[in-house]
Amino acid sequence: MRQRFISTFIILFVICTAGFSQIVGIDYILNQEIEKIEDFNKEKLKFYQTSLETGFNEFKIQDTATIKKLEDKTIYKVELYYSSYKESDGFSQRELNEKRLAYLRQVLPFVFENNAIEWKLMNQIENEDKSKAQNLFHGFVFYSREPVIELKDGTLITITTKDEINIIKSGLGEMIPRDSSTALSKLCMNICDSIGVDTLINYRGQTVYSGKYWPNNARRKAKGKLLNKESIWRREAEYKIIKDRAITIRIKSECYGDALKDILRDYRTYFGPASRDSKASDTVVKQTLNNNFWENALVVEDVTGSMYPYITQTLQWRRLKIASTNLDNFAFFNDGDNKPDGKIGKSGGVYEVYSDSIKEVEETAFSTMRKGNGGRGPENDIEAMIRGVDQTEMKVENIVLIADNFASVRDMAILDILIEKNIPISVIVCGSLRGRISYQYIDIARISGGKLFTIEEDIDFTIPLAEGAKIKIGMQTFLIRKGELVLIK
Repeated sequence: MRQRFISTFIILFVICTAGFSQIVGIDYILNQEIEKIEDFNKEKLKFYQTSLETGFNEFKIQDTATIKKLEDKTIYKVELYYSSYKESDGFSQRELNEKRLAYLRQVLPFVFENNAIEWKLMNQIENEDKSKAQNLFHGFVFYSREPVIELKDGTLITITTKDEINIIKSGLGEMIPRDSSTALSKLCMNICDSIGVDTLINYRGQTVYSGKYWPNNARRKAKGKLLNKESIWRREAEYKIIKDRAITIRIKSECYGDALKDILRDYRTYFGPASRDSKASDTVVKQTLNNNFWENALVVEDVTGSMYPYITQTLQWRRLKIASTNLDNFAFFNDGDNKPDGKIGKSGGVYEVYSDSIKEVEETAFSTMRKGNGGRGPENDIEAMIRGVDQTEMKVENIVLIADNFASVRDMAILDILIEKNIPISVIVCGSLRGRISYQYIDIARISGGKLFTIEEDIDFTIPLAEGAKIKIGMQTFLIRKGELVLIK
């Protein structure tokens, strides 16, 4: 992870304002590199893919049921499929794709509100046969995060909150009770039951004098010959260890954690683009906590959805550093418990703990997870920080927000209330391995004069950015225009 300070320069030319009503403009999408393929088989869609069809030479989407279903999903990639066939030289594929994107923006505006989403243009090569081109799929394919893991034998298992907590506890070395309420826990129990019960024999030893003496002659001693008297030669006394045997039965529940680790040793998750590869490891939380120090800090962490790998990192780090860390103040949030989205600033689901106890902090995190994942995808990060500051016993001088890159912040409207408290916010962005950082988390760090941490770089915003400044974060370039971020590349 490299650290850099944002340098600014003023743009000396006029930027066209069209297309910037939302962070992701249509021109930005149409300027992405085009991938050429033979065809796309809609029948082979994976469970994490959803299609919306426009039809050949059409731009409208009629499938309202699928549109409704997509509204409740967390999208991390969108692909636009079209064919290269055209009947006349005057036909503009770009104009047709522009209409398709404009219509999509009307029916699913939220996918244009998160610049962390990857967009791809997929050109199916069919230049000569109109009938073949008409039979190709034309439209959009959405990739969504799903609470599913794929085991090494190809088995798909849905992960519940209880499973997530067990996985975290396993990572912390905790014993996990036997349970059969989820598919993953049943699999663990079956593994435990198949190996039977282990019997361990422990010995309690006691050293006592035997009443015999070793000869001083090395050869006789080697033969094990013992004598009855010490004699004037002061022979060495023999001592024996008397062992009392104690049989200990290894309870099957103790193997649950080992079974879980074995199952998860080689697996894939479907929580986002980075996690599709089991070898990819986003250790941004552990790295950032190891390399930084904050005075009188409040740690605010999202515990919804797929955040359990990052919660594990937080709790593992705290266990290792408990003797030296000053981070004892936490606020965990789940976006309003298990209720529909509430009013901005009043969703709830924020639980604060100020303690140097390992168990108390961990149980607060687990309790917050159990209470639910809130309503829809966007989350109440700002409310969580405000409540955390207001509820804690200490005076907060720094906030460390551990956030989900693909979860939009739905209460940015009350960021001003937090900014008035004059507390810099360091944002640790989880799930940003593809180099696209949600502009909302950039803004939280930027406007508060804090810092932004990703797996690839650290960015310091303690010096405000000037109007007209151009900044590159990850693989995207932004412009500061009227105090706001505008995505330009």
